[in-house]
Amino acid sequence: MRNINNISRHDCIKIMQWCKTNLGTKNGKVTPALKFEGKQKYEGWHGLYDWDDNTIIVRLDGHVDCIDLCDTIIHEWSHYLQPVRNFMNRDKKHGYRKNPYEKEATRRAKVWRDICYNEIFK
Repeated sequence: MRNINNISRHDCIKIMQWCKTNLGTKNGKVTPALKFEGKQKYEGWHGLYDWDDNTIIVRLDGHVDCIDLCDTIIHEWSHYLQPVRNFMNRDKKHGYRKNPYEKEATRRAKVWRDICYNEIFK
């Protein structure tokens, strides 16, 4: 397995390209940009989709391995595909962990992360 310490921004872009090819894009919306944050103090989150800037932010610290990184990017790509208004309304109603869109992103990442890893890094 590829060492997480050797991951670069370019590797994250390859994962995002995989997402574009295999998970699709949102009609009428440009694919997300990538903000790659290398070694920083781990603050409890691996990735974030910024709805306003259409940017996926990836923090390398906190990831265990490259499969974990694929999971994060697929999860955040899933948020890019989701309708922001519905996401925010459900977040208020259910809370972050019980938000159906959050659960959907988690399930999608779990289903696709190994396939993504094997197609990119093996």
